[in-house]
Amino acid sequence: FSLLIGDRVSCSKFIYIPEGYSFFGDSLGDIKIQLSGFYIQKTEVSNKEFLKFCQETSWQYPEHLIRRDSYSTHDDQPVVNVSFIDASNYCKWLNSKYKKSSSKEQWKCLLPSEAQWEKACRLGFPFLYPQGELSHNFNTLFIRKQGEPEKVMRLSHDIAVSGVMGLGGNVSEWCIDGWTDKPENLVSKRDIDPILSNKKDTRKVIKGTTYFSNSPKEFQIYYRQAREPGNFDKALGLRPVVFTKNKNYKKLISE
Repeated sequence: FSLLIGDRVSCSKFIYIPEGYSFFGDSLGDIKIQLSGFYIQKTEVSNKEFLKFCQETSWQYPEHLIRRDSYSTHDDQPVVNVSFIDASNYCKWLNSKYKKSSSKEQWKCLLPSEAQWEKACRLGFPFLYPQGELSHNFNTLFIRKQGEPEKVMRLSHDIAVSGVMGLGGNVSEWCIDGWTDKPENLVSKRDIDPILSNKKDTRKVIKGTTYFSNSPKEFQIYYRQAREPGNFDKALGLRPVVFTKNKNYKKLISE
């Protein structure tokens, strides 16, 4: 589906990821978890989309939207320099937009869980890369601008098997999970829609590599980093999901 977020501001389409089991983490073949169906935005949130949120809510613009640095010259490039707090509030605003345009009040917009992000890459297949095995086209990921991200709809070389774009190396993206060193060790096949957190660590998970990476390992689906919720940088953005409220939706706590 598509969501209109303002006059002349087109929001990227959301792609449905069906329910079912999916591989998780870097232990492919060992850990499969169950996820409910959800929608994920086809592209990363653009400067234009985030700017509309700032204008309607008086939220502070990311620094690059004020200065228009070389890595953010176009409305259709992904918004960056957003913190977890910024990203979460964008999703809250988007959720209010969705409710106004839909009778499905039980649906909700949030940042994706790490498991949802990985399933959008794999669709249940044991792939190491969002584009599949990638042995034949890995070098195409480096056909991109140097020093700035690509426009969100100009990533024909970076489309996952699900149809989602930009999961393989445009900007990194916030997830809702708290940071744990080995998330695959904290989940089992019995868990449904896990969101991980850690009472001893305030950092959040970010997934995906960036436009200035040249490490093959960083393009792999399980590649992950940690950031404090207030952190931001020029290669960190967001991509929301829409899902139905599920009574089995869990939060797993690592003590």
